[in-house]
Amino acid sequence: MGSYFDTVTLIPMHAITITIDGGGAVPATGVKGRWSAPNDCVITSWVLLSDTAGDAVIDILRSTYNAFPNTVSIAGANKPTLTAAQKNWDAGPLADLGSANILEYDILEFNLTSVATCKLLTLTLTLAVNQ
Repeated sequence: MGSYFDTVTLIPMHAITITIDGGGAVPATGVKGRWSAPNDCVITSWVLLSDTAGDAVIDILRSTYNAFPNTVSIAGANKPTLTAAQKNWDAGPLADLGSANILEYDILEFNLTSVATCKLLTLTLTLAVNQ
């Protein structure tokens, strides 16, 4: 009887969360947060939650460290979106995301492009660390 070993590759993961709080009112649109990547990684999924059912769209923009503050949308057709809902997610693969690859020191910017009814939004991105 032969034997074998299954090899499992463990991939380190990051999760980043931004909260957009309108302080009891619908928040104004615009840039609501920034994050700088500590290492090369790939966005693998996103989850968008709200305090109540409503509509919201958050665009994800990226810049290299040297080019900041100039940013470009990487969300393509996969912007985290709520449509008459309190929750939405995309567990990937994020084929529609314009560029899910993030390089060390790249800066992500989160732009609330539209919102209705929602007063508190939470966006979580899951990132796999490139090895």
